[in-house]
Amino acid sequence: MAHVTAFAYSLALGLLVGLERERSVAAGDRQALGLRTFALIALVGTAARMVSVTVLAVGALVVGALVIVGYLRTSDADPGTTTEVAAVAVYLLGALCYTDAAVSLALAVTMTVLLASKSRLHQLVREALTQPELEDLLKFLVISVVIFPFLPNRAVGPYGVVNPFRIWYLVVLIASISWLGYVATRILGPSRGLVATGLASGFVSASAATASMARAARDPERFAWAVAGAQSASVATYVEIVVAVFVVSSRLAVRLVAPALAAALTLAVVILLEVRSDRGRRPSGGTVSSGRVFALAPTVGLAVLLTTALLLGRWLSSSVGAGGVVATLGVMGFADAHGGSVAGALLFAHGAIGHEAALWTIIVAFSANAVTKVVLAATVGGRRFGRAFGLGFGLSHLVFIGGVAVAALV
Repeated sequence: MAHVTAFAYSLALGLLVGLERERSVAAGDRQALGLRTFALIALVGTAARMVSVTVLAVGALVVGALVIVGYLRTSDADPGTTTEVAAVAVYLLGALCYTDAAVSLALAVTMTVLLASKSRLHQLVREALTQPELEDLLKFLVISVVIFPFLPNRAVGPYGVVNPFRIWYLVVLIASISWLGYVATRILGPSRGLVATGLASGFVSASAATASMARAARDPERFAWAVAGAQSASVATYVEIVVAVFVVSSRLAVRLVAPALAAALTLAVVILLEVRSDRGRRPSGGTVSSGRVFALAPTVGLAVLLTTALLLGRWLSSSVGAGGVVATLGVMGFADAHGGSVAGALLFAHGAIGHEAALWTIIVAFSANAVTKVVLAATVGGRRFGRAFGLGFGLSHLVFIGGVAVAALV
């Protein structure tokens, strides 16, 4: 039965790729490799692998020779080698069907999509993708694929804060948010793109999203939408804190639902008013011009700034001492509002502190994180951006901590 499945998958992938290759040929042009040939190549690959690895190797040589002969016969009409490379790939995928048919078919589908997307990919590379964008893409791949995986994941500094892996993780995160925002604004336009990016990025790191939006605000035409994007990240923070605390203590999370909902709605109204007032000044084209996606030096600087905030929080924690639970956990919010909040919820869940102390820990953590966000906004985006961001965000923050304070007293 396993052999039947292997051959069935092999035939399916051969027909799939062959169908795409045959349709890619213009009427009247010659094509040495068509639908039936690809199906036969895939079946031969499966049969050869079933016999032995040696037969598979010999079969590969034979298929390669036939492909070369076919190319020589049709190279005048089509000098490309895509079809010939696809034939060799189908032979190998047919062999893979013998050991893992599902993976083989999945790879065949992916390959067919790539083959069928020829015109779109060529248009992307030659027209849509500019030289600066290509350079920034290569930079991003270097920092995320070449450097990041090989950094040591251990603390080498005071308080266990200076961790090369985690610091570079922030660099990759901020760069990813910049890419997400850039792509979103190219597709959706400067308005919806930045707001959508801010909201999505806020579930990863609202502080990093705020910093990225502050950089985008340097473009005067995108200023109001960048402010809205940064504030959208904090909407995600309010949602996320309820979910994070609920995982640890549903009793405590219930007390946060109303304050978080009120704060999120307040910020949503502020964002709506901001973007509606700026609609008349939107760029008429609805898209942003191509240019630099992100700058490496400022991105690294932002990661260092966030790490410094975490170091400050740990230093304050050690200075206060173990007796000051609220202050000790709350100052962790300088780097992440959720860290101290979840830690306080854990202590409450284990009976170490009451719900009042746990809720005040959340208030302190969110207040410390609010300071970090406003400082980041003003430092990266300038005082005007910091003021515009801080007014709307500050109002929602007061609503949140006011609601949590009331819940702590009930």
